[in-house]
Amino acid sequence: MHRRSARRGAAMAAMAMAMPVVLGLAALTIDVGRIVIAAQRTQDAVDAAALAGAGVILDEAEATSTALQIIASNNDGHPHTTITCSPSAGDIVYYPPNSTVPGVGAIGPATRGLRVTGHAQVSYIFGRVLGFDTANVTRSATALRMPPRGVPFAPMWIDYVTDYRYGERQQLKMASGPHTGIPGNFGWLMPVSGAANFDLLLRGYEVPPEIAEREFANVGDTVYGLTGQTGGQAKRAISGGGGSGGLARLERAQWPPFNTDTFESFHQSNPRIMVIPMAEYIGDTGTNATYRIRAFAAFWIESAEFSGSNSYMWGRFIRYSYPGVDGDPLQPASPIYTIQLVG
Repeated sequence: MHRRSARRGAAMAAMAMAMPVVLGLAALTIDVGRIVIAAQRTQDAVDAAALAGAGVILDEAEATSTALQIIASNNDGHPHTTITCSPSAGDIVYYPPNSTVPGVGAIGPATRGLRVTGHAQVSYIFGRVLGFDTANVTRSATALRMPPRGVPFAPMWIDYVTDYRYGERQQLKMASGPHTGIPGNFGWLMPVSGAANFDLLLRGYEVPPEIAEREFANVGDTVYGLTGQTGGQAKRAISGGGGSGGLARLERAQWPPFNTDTFESFHQSNPRIMVIPMAEYIGDTGTNATYRIRAFAAFWIESAEFSGSNSYMWGRFIRYSYPGVDGDPLQPASPIYTIQLVG
């Protein structure tokens, strides 16, 4: 009887001694959770800051200012854990063309990068019982603005030699513009997936993925002219009317939210935006007319009319980043760029 009481007393004493440790570890688990949350929030903030800065990276000062604004906006509503970022301490690093980016390597003459580092200090709540006061969290992100390896494009071409200036109104249908001297040229290109998909690709809407993937082209590719396409086909794809089903580009441009867009402010998915190869005419005529893609350009389509010899298509050149494209930091300059997190 006395032995049993002694054992019970010893067990209770052991539990009493272990309880502070158990409670301390449980409390520390809560603090560790706070650190994990702070680390993820810091990573999200520097990711967003690097991407935003890369969007205006032609101006280093503007890129730095934009990144800092994003960091500051991520501190709103989080008074207990502030993310800091100090350019003077090397927390924002700008990589000019032809430099070397850690984790990436050499970049080419048309690529620029921005690395943003953020810090957060987390004050322990329960960990102080065990002698821990604060934890420091540091996270970084690097974004590159670089030319794409290739893009899916509309099956038409514009002249590479022509000087396209931002906002300048251009005649985009080459056969109706300065290049009528190419026999059999109507301004169209043969789609990789075949002439039967010409209307669909020119419209650029509800294109099956397997066709869109086949239409991916690169700077330097050789492409060929396409003849036999009537004004009616282009009209159904671009300006609309009979047989278009209301799905032509300029018809869809009247759908919300695109109907309030302007050239100065628009949604990137606006159907008025067309990615068109800038091609160099190599030689030959008709379906054998050969062109080499030298770059890609994005245009805001203003108006179009396809009626025999009076066909035209007017658009304005855009400064345009093409998101979601697998870029190549060593590609030469192109009117279109992709912005990606690379580290």
